[in-house]
Amino acid sequence: MQWEKEIEGVLHLKHKFHEHALAWVDINQSEEKAGGAYCKGCGQVVSGPCFSCANSNCNYHLHQKCARAPSEIDHHPLHLEHPRISFALREGTRHGYPPDYACALCKEKSNVFFYECRYYNCYFCLDINCALYLLNKVGENFYHSKDETHQLAFILFENHHKDNKLNKTVSCYWCHEPLADSDSTYIYVSAECKFQLHKRCFDKLPTQIDHPCHRIHPLILEFDNKNRRFCKLCQKGDAMHFFYYHCSPCNFDIHLQCIWPRHVIEDKKHYEHPFTLLWRQDSFTCDACGTNGDFASYVCCTCHIYVHEKCVLLPRTIKISRHDHPLSHKYLLNTKQLDCQVCFDPVKTEFGHYHCLEAADNCSYVAHVECATGDPSLYDVIDHDENYVGDEDMKDCSSFRVIDGDATKIRHFLHDEDEHDLVLLVLDDQMKQHEDSHRCCDGCMVSISGSSADPPFYYSCLKCDFLLHKGCAELPKKKHHWYHRFLATLQSDKDDFFWCQLCDHQYTGFYYDNTNLQFCLRCAKTPNIIKSGQVHKHKVFFDHKCRGRCNACGRNIGPYGAFRCKDCSSFKLDFACITLPPTVENKTVCDQHSLQLITYGTEEEEEEEEEAYCDICEICERKRDPKHWYYKCATCDTSAHPNCVLGQHPFIKTATRYRWRYCRNGHEMRFARKKIYEYPPQCFRCGKHCPDLFFECAPCNYIIHWECP
Repeated sequence: MQWEKEIEGVLHLKHKFHEHALAWVDINQSEEKAGGAYCKGCGQVVSGPCFSCANSNCNYHLHQKCARAPSEIDHHPLHLEHPRISFALREGTRHGYPPDYACALCKEKSNVFFYECRYYNCYFCLDINCALYLLNKVGENFYHSKDETHQLAFILFENHHKDNKLNKTVSCYWCHEPLADSDSTYIYVSAECKFQLHKRCFDKLPTQIDHPCHRIHPLILEFDNKNRRFCKLCQKGDAMHFFYYHCSPCNFDIHLQCIWPRHVIEDKKHYEHPFTLLWRQDSFTCDACGTNGDFASYVCCTCHIYVHEKCVLLPRTIKISRHDHPLSHKYLLNTKQLDCQVCFDPVKTEFGHYHCLEAADNCSYVAHVECATGDPSLYDVIDHDENYVGDEDMKDCSSFRVIDGDATKIRHFLHDEDEHDLVLLVLDDQMKQHEDSHRCCDGCMVSISGSSADPPFYYSCLKCDFLLHKGCAELPKKKHHWYHRFLATLQSDKDDFFWCQLCDHQYTGFYYDNTNLQFCLRCAKTPNIIKSGQVHKHKVFFDHKCRGRCNACGRNIGPYGAFRCKDCSSFKLDFACITLPPTVENKTVCDQHSLQLITYGTEEEEEEEEEAYCDICEICERKRDPKHWYYKCATCDTSAHPNCVLGQHPFIKTATRYRWRYCRNGHEMRFARKKIYEYPPQCFRCGKHCPDLFFECAPCNYIIHWECP
């Protein structure tokens, strides 16, 4: 909620993106020089009157134009895809945003206020600086067409450079010079694909050219926003590139921004010598990455190496999410041939690659250039002039405080009730008969007896029923997970559940959140490489691009990738299956023994299983697919599907409050399950029986299905 009023003679404003009220004050120059006054809306330095938080710890300031910016703006000419959809003001980015998410006009990736299209799954946005500037342009006739036949719409803008808005790293798509140069007063912006041209370049833009890489026929300027045409120079078929120079007889295309690459590229931060453009009529192998290229290459006359344009500016040093040490780019592998630790294909010794800087400490980690840098969300660039010191945010990130001796008594930060200490216990054979062995860990939601440790250690609260596996208690507050380069924070919500985006399960336990991804502790503890023999006869590794069907369950693999085997090309495992508990208790299948997860997948194992296959699932009484994983009691020779054993919502803890459900008398409801061998309870809303999880108000004897609204 946002309001503005005068309090004791001072104007105050409550902004929806900040918890405290902001006062209208004058920020002096001394505070500005100290570097403490930056607008949280636009990221610019604050000097003079502004809205500022009275809490000294907040250091929260807003320019007047940012504080009073409208919460919603109408559609404008730069976004033609959804002409009837408005734009909403947001702060930062949300879960699931693509790694290249940035302002459509200035291409900046700042974490300031921005306006985003409300259309579902549309990632068009403008930061607050560009959006407020464009508000003055909406309604004016700034359209211009380069080609009346195709009606290619461009919008003319007065250059931002006088307002210090346009980032000088944004270049003209034709001449590759900065848009904000002193000689350019106006720029043209494409209303379809948001690329920019100087007015002088736009005026001279030819509709037909002769090009050195295609001398047979002239190339004609065309527009196509429906098909992904493949550019012969950059070797990409990008959906955001709508303007092409095209040869119809040869079906030959080049992006408009690729048509005239820079003649010389020199940047000593990336390479000590300049690279010169060389037009070619044949293919070549890039010395920097080891992959093929066509038509245009860049050559270093000093070192006699040929590279792609994109490889000229390869970062020298990077830190990828899958490895603890920084990696450095190198043109030759001065050792025996090694396998890439991302895709496990061999790294060619005669071409470029990334290798670990800790090689002196016997770390032989190497990776292909494309594997290391193909996805911007999986690596950070390290300035080669600075020494890598790791992440400062990782300091002092232990999740617990030791109360007694060698961590036999601790206090966990996510169980911080007064004097609720946790003591270390071990689940030996005698204690397995105790009721604790059937209770679940409040961190990962797996039963204490289902721990992979032998014997399983766990922490138990002295004053309540809170339990934690020792391994779950030792997980840090902040963690760099190999799946993503962003730092994730350990969290818990006692009155709600969350949805793990990796294994696609709902949880009421602990989880890691890095603003782009939420994942459970089971997924957090899963390594990206699993040794041979654990789930497959060969080593399996995670591949972000892996698609198809999971061999363990037969389901389609989701958008987040899966584990695969290099030697068995058809063997794939999703997160949901690879994180299945190794042992579980289920009284419906077996009263006395625990069930073991049977994980096979080789052709020999499948043939043996098919020959001996005569069982049906003890729970649903349907036949099991002999190619899929299952749970089995070795003593009783009974078996069942994993989904039948675990249930529909296996990682939701019963008796947990749920803040969004109330009974007819207004009481808060809790999660509950049907008890073993009891008749399923009846839902008060739909009248149907609840076979698994439901919401219950015990004082009112009121029950609601999970599925009921």
